[in-house]
Amino acid sequence: MKSFPIMRKPLGANRETGVWRGEGKACPEQSEGSLPRNFLEERAAQVPPNHLLALSGLICLIAISSLGQSRSLTIGLQGTFQASHPLQEKEEAASFVDDLLHTPLLFLNAKWQWKCGLCSEVPSLANKRLKIVEKGDSEALELSFNLSPNSFWDDGTPVTTDDLLLTWDLARQARKENRPSRFPDAIEDIVVEDKRTFKIMMNVSGEPLRNVTELFLVPRHLEKVLWDKANSWHSYLTQSFFVTDPTLPGLYNGPYSLRHASKTLTLSANEHGRSPFPFQQIDVHMFPSSAPFLSKSLLGGFDLIPSHVVWDDNLEFFRSLETSKDIQHDITVGETQFFEHIDFNLQNPVFRDVQVRRALAFAIDKDVLISQILEEWAIPALSFCHPQSPYFDENAAFYEFSLPKARTLLSASHWVPGQDGIREKNGRKLTFELWTIQDKLRESFAHYLAKTWGELGVKVSVVLLPLNRFRDAVGKRQFPGMALYAWHLSPYQSMRETFHSSAIPSVRNSYSGLNTSAWNDTEVDNLISQLDTTLPFDKRKKLHASLQIKYAAELPSLPLFFRVRAALLRKEFKNYTIMPSKTGTGQIEQVPYF
Repeated sequence: MKSFPIMRKPLGANRETGVWRGEGKACPEQSEGSLPRNFLEERAAQVPPNHLLALSGLICLIAISSLGQSRSLTIGLQGTFQASHPLQEKEEAASFVDDLLHTPLLFLNAKWQWKCGLCSEVPSLANKRLKIVEKGDSEALELSFNLSPNSFWDDGTPVTTDDLLLTWDLARQARKENRPSRFPDAIEDIVVEDKRTFKIMMNVSGEPLRNVTELFLVPRHLEKVLWDKANSWHSYLTQSFFVTDPTLPGLYNGPYSLRHASKTLTLSANEHGRSPFPFQQIDVHMFPSSAPFLSKSLLGGFDLIPSHVVWDDNLEFFRSLETSKDIQHDITVGETQFFEHIDFNLQNPVFRDVQVRRALAFAIDKDVLISQILEEWAIPALSFCHPQSPYFDENAAFYEFSLPKARTLLSASHWVPGQDGIREKNGRKLTFELWTIQDKLRESFAHYLAKTWGELGVKVSVVLLPLNRFRDAVGKRQFPGMALYAWHLSPYQSMRETFHSSAIPSVRNSYSGLNTSAWNDTEVDNLISQLDTTLPFDKRKKLHASLQIKYAAELPSLPLFFRVRAALLRKEFKNYTIMPSKTGTGQIEQVPYF
């Protein structure tokens, strides 16, 4: 597979010269077994700057066409069309279409920056739109917004706080009925001042703007009469115009309006929108199964195939397309927030010794893992924090590949090779199980790691489980040794759900936590508590750096890589950028992804 231009080669040291690839400087001397440092001057995998003009699911797309604005754009998606109601949760393909039709209050762009969708100014401490206020005996976070005067529904009706209030009513009813909705759960109250001005109240917990990125609105002038007639959330959804008449003008406030809905969707530029694409029409072809989708794609039937499919399917799909000599498209690769890693069971006596955990980290050759198994379709993870994140700390420890250091650490911990070559200590063999999901890619990772660790005298048994069984076992911390999987891990979320001791899954918290390694550290808990109540960026960055340094020292899990995704774009169209968010323009909440 070819190497893509926006991706740098995996970072690491040349094992013959000791020079950091791409940096031209020697790796400083270190004592055997000591924690290494990351001396990189640049962040890994820098993406060239792009001008972002419009929102569309996982991407922002300029799509400058040399053929002029009259040409339509043809998009191919694998999936099925679902009702376009902005509060309904959807599959990823449907979310891609949804975000062409709806504009969120805020979104995170490809440079990991907050940008306004429906609002006129992003709240911050500097503009005093972001503050902590007293609320009874506690404190609350207050975010002040003004709706942009250029925001309109596609029938010309202005977007106002009346729409926000109806959306808030609908979301609260969904909560009462324990129904899922695409509305930020962290919002506790909304205070409206006038048709354009309002305040959002929520608990003080982590990065505040992350909790309002998925705020999409429902048009009151069309939907209020239907809501008044309904007696439940479910009843309302069955009567909503988004279901019964999805092409009705006035339902959408995004760059495009839905004009025809079947297997092929027809979207037309919203003449009342603020920044429509330079295409008057978009035709979206939906394929429920992969075979006809791939067949049509190989024939060059689409201008754009976005990166909406799941990662392993995405990889195989674009590998197939690359082999086609007839296809007249360019492949674009972009970042994601999917963090592939291995959790330790820290209650296993073997892994209570941090030297064992560090030894296993030194024995992972990420260059080989990424180049030979993934064929460069990943960015090496130096930590749990993405190298493009504004909170990424280049001074945190980085475990470069070194089998000698790994052997030294194990020997120093009195794990010595036995007669069969497997290390042992006090009569116990250094052996454990590595659990992962039954799919080809993870099976390849797992067997590669088992082979590498075998060179240290460590015996690893790979256990492959069906998705649901793996999810349940890991969620209840039933894996005896290690678990290989991925998180969708945003730098803007609270780390409480991930690393705080209260997030260790147990009967007490109904197995709702994500700290499946059972990392229990008072200093980490204190850092997370400070992060949850600290707003200034410079102070948050220092706290994040301390957490990354602590993570590198303790290694509750082994960071492997961050996934990338690819999209196919016809050669005459340029400047297509894949968004790092999971789905939609603003979804940055951490979601365990198996």
